[in-house]
Amino acid sequence: MREENMVFYRSQLTFCLFLLYAVFLSACNSAKSVDLDGSKSPISALVMQDPSIVLGGSPIALQQMDANGGLTTTPPTIPEGVRVGTNTITFELVNALDAQKGETVTFNFATNNTNSIPILYINGAPPTNNSFTFDPAKQANVVTISFYLIDADCIEQDYVLIATDTTTNVPQYFTLKTTDTEKCAFVATNGGKGWPGNFAFDGKLSDAAIDIADAACNNSSDKPGTFPSSATYKAVISVSAAANRSASKLRGLQFSGTWPLAASTTYYFGKNNVKLFTTDSSGIYGFNPTLTQALGSGTLWTGLNSSWGSGTVTVSECAALNGQSSAASWSDTAGISITGYYGDLSALDVNLISKQLGIGPAAGPSVSLCSLKRNFLCVAQ
Repeated sequence: MREENMVFYRSQLTFCLFLLYAVFLSACNSAKSVDLDGSKSPISALVMQDPSIVLGGSPIALQQMDANGGLTTTPPTIPEGVRVGTNTITFELVNALDAQKGETVTFNFATNNTNSIPILYINGAPPTNNSFTFDPAKQANVVTISFYLIDADCIEQDYVLIATDTTTNVPQYFTLKTTDTEKCAFVATNGGKGWPGNFAFDGKLSDAAIDIADAACNNSSDKPGTFPSSATYKAVISVSAAANRSASKLRGLQFSGTWPLAASTTYYFGKNNVKLFTTDSSGIYGFNPTLTQALGSGTLWTGLNSSWGSGTVTVSECAALNGQSSAASWSDTAGISITGYYGDLSALDVNLISKQLGIGPAAGPSVSLCSLKRNFLCVAQ
């Protein structure tokens, strides 16, 4: 009889353990992913993903409002460096409080990265503890939170606002999209093959050098997948001679509106988002200080001298002459007497854009045969 009882108790225990395991698996599978802190342990990550698993209950729900006071579920886009205007998100309670009963509820707010996107204001005032109390008796029915985006990269990543009411302590998460003032840069390599100096030659000595170089940038598989998908790119290359002198086909500091680098703008390079440089008011960089990290190995076609200017086109831009005795940049088929200026990707100074022969005032650009293949430096617009 005792043995039969033992069998019965064991079967009951097995069933209970199986039931607990099934409930655990169900909770794990239903957890929603929120990317907050990859350094958390798996157990704490589970709590962060769905705090109600541990805390129980539902939060006091907030609903997002648009600029006209209506409701919206569209995440706001926070522009970088903006202190007033479009850097906000506004909420009201889903279920209104009863002023006559003296109902109030307090929320604490935080972002998932307080260094890159701190809270600047709550309802127009600097917050003391990033909290707000909804109190209908005081007409405190709406809260507007302002942010100051200062992330040091060119990637327009999403951040998260965390709103936690002090009644249930269950957080709610709201996405914050961003736009950066910094711009991205990378090197297009044509699958490691590069391009010859006469990359614009098509048998007609056409004037499409900048179109071809820019297309090489925009179609390049070298562009990091983390870069903004909507960005377009231009090649940092001088094109000072085009058939018929078409202004839209020229590129250089001397041509108004054609220079690919923006003024007073910081550029970040490659998949690791390394700071490249910050341009001056003319859209160039003096390499003082020099770069902190080389961009890689290999070389670039640039057609530029050490001051970011253009040279003599048949020397600096692999330019050939067409039938009307006018040159077309990067279209040479004439022979070894035509050359081009190039940059060195391993350089930390001006040699990046214009490889120099020698050092100091006597130095000058090194020239390359146009038959050699080199890459393009591509910058976002």
